Amino acid sequence: MQTSRHYSPGWHGHGPQIIHVGDWSFSHDSQGRMVSDGLASRFIDYNYMGLPRKVGRFVADITYFSYLAGGMKTGATNISTGAGLLYRGPMVYKVSSGGALTLDGAAFGEGRLTPAGVRYHVCDRLGSVKAVVDGVSGAFYSAKDYSAYGAESVSSTVTTSPSPAGETYREGFTGQEELEPDFGLPYTDFGARHYAPSIRRWLTPDPLSEKYYDISPYVYCADNPVNLVDPEGMIFTERSQPYVDQYEQVINDKFTQESSRVDELLYLLDQAKSARQAKRIMRRIERRMTKMSELINAAGELAVLKMSSQVYDVYEEIGPSPVLLDSNGDPISIHGELEYNRITGNIDVKLYEGNRIATIAHEFKHLYQFEKGETGFSYFAKKGTPYLHDNQDEVEAFSRGRLFNGEIMPSHYFSKNLSLSQRVNPQTPPFLLQTISSSYRIVFRVKGKTYVPSRP
Repeated sequence: MQTSRHYSPGWHGHGPQIIHVGDWSFSHDSQGRMVSDGLASRFIDYNYMGLPRKVGRFVADITYFSYLAGGMKTGATNISTGAGLLYRGPMVYKVSSGGALTLDGAAFGEGRLTPAGVRYHVCDRLGSVKAVVDGVSGAFYSAKDYSAYGAESVSSTVTTSPSPAGETYREGFTGQEELEPDFGLPYTDFGARHYAPSIRRWLTPDPLSEKYYDISPYVYCADNPVNLVDPEGMIFTERSQPYVDQYEQVINDKFTQESSRVDELLYLLDQAKSARQAKRIMRRIERRMTKMSELINAAGELAVLKMSSQVYDVYEEIGPSPVLLDSNGDPISIHGELEYNRITGNIDVKLYEGNRIATIAHEFKHLYQFEKGETGFSYFAKKGTPYLHDNQDEVEAFSRGRLFNGEIMPSHYFSKNLSLSQRVNPQTPPFLLQTISSSYRIVFRVKGKTYVPSRP
């Protein structure tokens, strides 16, 4: 048992499997997802997105996970006690058994902000949190070592101080959330999938496994964890990751800013001297809360893209932005565009000069529309019928860009020959969807499958 391949159930879609390894048994459902872990004595139940919904040992020790429609985790609760965690962007709140909320902390690039002060993370080259350090005193509150596959051990070379009461340090292997400190679960949450470091494998198969048929869909980082790291359990292309990380960080930072402003406004609301003043403050609070909701949606949509089996590639084009002419002959600068790459099968996101974050937000909104069958791309780059692409797609994309100080939707978009709203009916039989793709020379996606013209 030297590598995680020894734990692979060899699942090939032929129904449930029970695998025996020594004294332990591991059961998998018909989709290859682990439903019982004999080593940890746990059962796992999944939701329709393939994410863990309930994990427990017996009826009195069950953790329930809740998510947004896009797959972003919003809560984790011990069903027996009612205590748990509430996730709101970078903010994490502890929920008591009586339902009371207290701020646990907020993540930032170098660690976490807690009610007791700043906690800096000392990380290794893989991003694993080796130590948690007080931002003022420099005291070490936690010190850990990890094996290449994420098995944890307490560091024997660092002297630690007692942690402040109530503080929990859950960021661990490669910086991901460990479920052991709060819920006693021996798994690490990577977002798209859960990982079991004790057996060096994922609980569910890789959705991209058809692209890597020579590698077990359960092994961590192609069984090469010394040289590779999997930040989400899924990936964009390697050169895309800096743009994805930057976008995600900006979303988190803006959410923190808006949340802080709401707290300030709530204080002012308590001090309001008249109903009229209170009404004005409430309108300001509502506007801030709307922005926070939009930021949560942006983060949830990004999570959907990370979990997709479709590969997305993001890169900057060298040189000035392309310039088009509108119906009046006035120049229009293009800051970004999407194309289907016929060689790689990827969807390419090209970035030009301008507000990069706003452009990424705009184009990623189009990617999400693509994921949901709400827009499509011509197989022949800029040639062909704009099937599924409509004004509503652009309204939503420009609105998302405006959240990051992007430009207002130019009027010339309304003069284009685009319908108000088009969508693919998800109930359409696959053979008809393939016919549509081939007839219109269009690439689109329905129910997790990308349709490409069969007669280009």
